[in-house]
Amino acid sequence: HYFIQSNLRMPAGEEPPGWILKSWNCQFELTNVTTTFGKEDSDCLIPFRSVSKHHAVITWDAKKQQYKIKEAPFSLGTFVNDSRIGVRTIIITLGDTVRFGADILLN
Repeated sequence: HYFIQSNLRMPAGEEPPGWILKSWNCQFELTNVTTTFGKEDSDCLIPFRSVSKHHAVITWDAKKQQYKIKEAPFSLGTFVNDSRIGVRTIIITLGDTVRFGADILLN
């Protein structure tokens, strides 16, 4: 499981706040405006069979001061709080659980 946590870093201007996605075996800090997730050519590599090559993207909306997640076309499922997001773009907040495919969770 991964947990969406704050790193308590104060962003400067339009910079994202750098939330941390933390699991039992690794952690990843969201420091870019756009962060990609998948098996290949992604910012955060997730080497599990139920994760697509280009699975999902998390973006920082500086104007609204929020992170959003979107599932890539043809991915094997992205879930926020156990609900598949499908073609929708979902706002994520601290404490949300996000799952890519069947093998890994972000919370």
